[in-house]
Amino acid sequence: MHTDPRQPETAPAASPVPASSSIPHEGFVDDCDCTRIAGWCWRADRPDEPVELVILDGERELGRTFADKFRRDLLLAGKGNGKHGFHFDLPEEYLHRASGSLSVRTAQGSFELVGSPAHVKPLIQELILSPPVFERYVDGPPLEFGTLRVDIANTCNLFCVYCPTIALRTKERVDLPRFERFLAQRVAKAQNFAIGCGQEPTTNPELVTFLEAIARSPAKPTEHFMLVTNGTLLHKHDWPRIAASGLNALYVSLDSVDPDVLGGVRTGSKLALIQENVTGLLAAAPNLKLHLNVVVTNRNLGYVEDVIAWGTAQHAASFTLREMYFPPTPNPKPTIEETELRGLMLQEGEFAALRERLIRRFGPERFVFADRLHLEQEYAYWAPKLV
Repeated sequence: MHTDPRQPETAPAASPVPASSSIPHEGFVDDCDCTRIAGWCWRADRPDEPVELVILDGERELGRTFADKFRRDLLLAGKGNGKHGFHFDLPEEYLHRASGSLSVRTAQGSFELVGSPAHVKPLIQELILSPPVFERYVDGPPLEFGTLRVDIANTCNLFCVYCPTIALRTKERVDLPRFERFLAQRVAKAQNFAIGCGQEPTTNPELVTFLEAIARSPAKPTEHFMLVTNGTLLHKHDWPRIAASGLNALYVSLDSVDPDVLGGVRTGSKLALIQENVTGLLAAAPNLKLHLNVVVTNRNLGYVEDVIAWGTAQHAASFTLREMYFPPTPNPKPTIEETELRGLMLQEGEFAALRERLIRRFGPERFVFADRLHLEQEYAYWAPKLV
């Protein structure tokens, strides 16, 4: 369950909703599935102040959270500083019964958000499964998924200087028979399915068998069937079988096409091998579309356009650029390593300038840009789900 550091250990029971409230709240419940309820709320008279919300199942309080997550759509709509989104992770009981009706009210004034009460749908918009948590999700009712992301290995063959998951690495792998049970029992339908998330899937020698298991199950996605990889070990897997599995999206992390620069940020990378693997797999699987992910640090800032040019030559369908982000740590005095990592971050305005240059040269159609503010929110959402 989501908890907020400002939330009291025992939250008081919410009072009934009054007929009217003098506090000018506005808010909506946008989504409610088996894992979380989400939406936004703000006060027009205090446009930059987060609103505390109470989540209830009937009169039972599940917990409290603050509507303090940044959403660009709220900023563009004139809702203060845009930091008024919320998501509240539900207890596991909802994952296993896939039903219920939840209300969201403000802690002050008991204003009930539009869309509340919301019915818990037998759906998960996005689920991220790593080997340490996978077993908790194997048994239960069938669900539909928006995006399902699974790490079939809990390690990586590279050591990227900015990677937040190095400390989480273990030798654990998802058990293939249990994975097949999960697909048959829990997945009624999937819109998108990604193998690879926080770690490197090609380190699992059974990668192709996992892809084939998805392809013959109800989990075969209706839209994007994705492999997310650094590309260095692709040659160890059977390319014709990968092509036959129906995989249609290859997401490759590549920060530079200068071997020295790439090796400086992604230790262990072999540029020539990555390029050979990518072009070879694309030739073996004509229906596979390439997507490139680039983390932008001050070491590769001047080399990003070359990556885009190389990807364009490979007919890449998209480029996702993420500004280097180093999550906050509890250390009152930063370690030498933390200081070095913070030294990789861009200066204010550099990412925006890069964005303008790339759009001017290549056009806007294939780009996705994730700046530091976006990544702060993304890290807060993803990191707890990997352990």
